[in-house]
Amino acid sequence: MVKNFVFNMGYDTSHVTSVLAKEGVEEGSRIILLTPEEMDERQENSINDIQNHVLSLDFDVSLEKFSVPKEFQERFFRVKELLDSLENTVLSLSGGSRDFLIPLTVVSVLTQEEDLKKVFFRSDLNSELKQIELPTVPRELTGSEKELVKEIENNSCSVEKLVDKTGKSKSTVYRILKQLEENKLVEPNKTEGKKIYSLTFSGKLSAT
Repeated sequence: MVKNFVFNMGYDTSHVTSVLAKEGVEEGSRIILLTPEEMDERQENSINDIQNHVLSLDFDVSLEKFSVPKEFQERFFRVKELLDSLENTVLSLSGGSRDFLIPLTVVSVLTQEEDLKKVFFRSDLNSELKQIELPTVPRELTGSEKELVKEIENNSCSVEKLVDKTGKSKSTVYRILKQLEENKLVEPNKTEGKKIYSLTFSGKLSAT
């Protein structure tokens, strides 16, 4: 499946080219640049630089501008419309104006789906490019879910250990863990043939 790259376009093109180089561009990929409705000369020059980079590739790649409206709240809906329409998306949360980066980041967190393949962030401090994990926004946890999350927060636990610590039946613990796993709050890892549950990034946030 071809990749859909989404970037917040500014004056600096290095955050675009670094992601393309790290992730790899394939035949038929789309590169989508978030741009203001009215661009200045420097922004136009930056887009031309990206265009030249795309033309240097030996295969067909689509370069598209996605115009974002001036009204701040409307930007969230416009960005959501874009992300909802894409599959196999590679997203960069770096570069460009914060006017557009904030809606892009917020919408990415709120509407995470399987279609969001990877998210990259390039540090302003040392220019290091990293693939990052976005937190999910879980529903309100039940009392039993909170109890298990608190236990796992203190120390990764097996089902048997959670049964011992909480006094709940094994079937109840399994059921709650399944719900937490579906909400991306816990993840199982096999240690010596046994599943050990630990909190994900989102789980750690929900436990605070």
